[in-house]
Amino acid sequence: MSEVIVRLNKFISSSGICSRRKADELILEGKISVNNITVKKLGYKVNIGSDVVKYNGKVLQHQNKYVYILFNKPFNCITTSKDPQRRKTIFSYLPKHITNTYRLFYVGRLDRNTTGLILLTNDGMLARNLSHPSSCVEKKYSLLLDRELNYSDIVKIQNGVMLKDGLCKIDAIKHNNNNKRCIFVSLHSGKNRILRRLFQFLGYKIINLDRYSYANLTKGDLKLGEYKILQREDIYI
Repeated sequence: MSEVIVRLNKFISSSGICSRRKADELILEGKISVNNITVKKLGYKVNIGSDVVKYNGKVLQHQNKYVYILFNKPFNCITTSKDPQRRKTIFSYLPKHITNTYRLFYVGRLDRNTTGLILLTNDGMLARNLSHPSSCVEKKYSLLLDRELNYSDIVKIQNGVMLKDGLCKIDAIKHNNNNKRCIFVSLHSGKNRILRRLFQFLGYKIINLDRYSYANLTKGDLKLGEYKILQREDIYI
């Protein structure tokens, strides 16, 4: 078998833990070893097939193939890899041959009571790009409120509402014509629990919250708890 030689920072990045730039920082900080010898030299090259690369003592696996999975998270499911309370996590719904083969990251975290789309991938660079505010990833939600959203509050939302962590800006908001308690919202903000906090501030309770679109990806016929494999070109970033 012919040798496959790559730069150490590329190897680290391909393992999914960080970008190449961050990998250079880890190397200079002495956190990377090759065959149990600490390497602090930028531009150092490794053999994918034979060299053992470790980060803080943990072996890194070079990923030869990236996978992209769109998952429709059900209610009462935890967005994490492991839960100490042994509740179902998003990874519980994936087959073992996927979770045992690939070190997957989730992109677009949702809280336990929110349903909808989450992207899972071992492409660390894509995951970071999608998560970064500069990427301006659009997210679309449907909400069911405990009562009708009145016009004056719609105007407040459109103008921006000041919360504790800053101004909350929504791109678009509209009623469902058949049910004034059902609201459709699109936004780019990545702030934690932003919609729940926004409507609580205005005096409403969200009964159901579902993300039906993320980064131009939509559910289609994907049911709750189901997933589908994507191609890189399906993700527009």
